[in-house]
Amino acid sequence: MKAQIRNHSTIARSFSVGKSFEGKHQAGVKIGTGPNHVVLHGLQHSREWITGSVVEFLIYQLLTGTDGQVAGYLKKCTFHIIPIMNPDGFIIIQTTDRLHRKNAQTEGKCLGTDRNLPPNYDSYLKPLADGTVKALAAVHETQFKVGDIYHTTYPASGSSIDYVMGGGPCPGPVLV
Repeated sequence: MKAQIRNHSTIARSFSVGKSFEGKHQAGVKIGTGPNHVVLHGLQHSREWITGSVVEFLIYQLLTGTDGQVAGYLKKCTFHIIPIMNPDGFIIIQTTDRLHRKNAQTEGKCLGTDRNLPPNYDSYLKPLADGTVKALAAVHETQFKVGDIYHTTYPASGSSIDYVMGGGPCPGPVLV
């Protein structure tokens, strides 16, 4: 990633998401100059190795693509790409447990924490999402389902939404 940024410094720059639970640097690359922001990341679930390769491929395509559409995307959007969102869990899958999904923060006897569902979901996030869906339906006649990943897709935790908003006890999700 450092070489890609160095070789394409006119449209790419590094940024930091911060440090993981174990203090590992979480590096990202910003590509483009557009006013619309797109966030992509890989390896949130450490056992899903392909996700790291996918975002690396996207970085490469955005930086080296010769298709006119790519240039258009870079004028319309700024891409914030984090190849390894869960560096602690990624080390675990490489050294200890190939199927580990969580991070490395322990809760009681469990290795890793799945983070799930913020305390302001009912009072702020759900009404905000409901209003957004209503406005989109009024303007574009599109219909969206509102809710957390656990209820709208399938029972799961440890997604990027969980990563950003808060923590739940091991081993399973906390529903607020």
